[in-house]
Amino acid sequence: MRHPRRIGLIGFGAIAKVVMDVVDQHSRNTIIAAVLVRPGAASINSLPTGCQVVDKVEDLIALAPDGIYECAGHDAVRQYGAMVLTAGVAFSIVSVGVLADAHLRASLYEKAAKSGARISIITGAIAGVEALSAARFSGLQSVEHTVIKPPEAWKGTPGELFLKTARHGEPTVLYDGSAEGAVKRYPKNANVIATIALAGLGFENTRAILISDPTTSSNVHSLKALGDFGNLSVEIAGNSLPDNPKTSMLAAYSVARSIILRSGEIII
Repeated sequence: MRHPRRIGLIGFGAIAKVVMDVVDQHSRNTIIAAVLVRPGAASINSLPTGCQVVDKVEDLIALAPDGIYECAGHDAVRQYGAMVLTAGVAFSIVSVGVLADAHLRASLYEKAAKSGARISIITGAIAGVEALSAARFSGLQSVEHTVIKPPEAWKGTPGELFLKTARHGEPTVLYDGSAEGAVKRYPKNANVIATIALAGLGFENTRAILISDPTTSSNVHSLKALGDFGNLSVEIAGNSLPDNPKTSMLAAYSVARSIILRSGEIII
């Protein structure tokens, strides 16, 4: 009989709470062994049996040797990624946009290569990533990713300036250019863009279009790719988590799927 895999989570926000619930219900071979929170964070209740709360990454690594999942934002990847990988523990990233930083990306890749640990990218709110990644080997010619969100989703971003002069009630293009530029200008909306760039043609050669649309209440992601393999066209209109309107439901369920997949009898 296999021993249960011991997994750790960085962060205890809306994503981590969903992950814990889904894994607890659907996986017999995985234990969420520990969750890393900031020192001085409020006490956490209703944790799965055997799950510990720690405030040092060294303790998380010791308790969760089979994999650690980042669920806490770009800063968490910067702060803890190198330490997790250097320890030889698999590291899964939700906040993929941080990897647009070429220096950080190269550093994490180097740490993983030296220790033998694996970096996993959580696909999150977009579909079609596996097909795009496979098409890359056939000779991709173009990849275009369009993000459409309601105006409130662009608050606190450079897009707010565009919306002040936009025609009332009409969609407004906030950005049209490389994925690299989109990630730099809109880091809070960058995770899916970065995922598409990493899976396909890279940050410089992937086209990103960001649109504010007052007629939608969903977060819409449209992926188009062209290559020797043929044509790829995928669109998904996702709902947000009730506890965090800025986070897609699929982002949380994608993390849970990744954890359950690695401990199941079949990979699909």
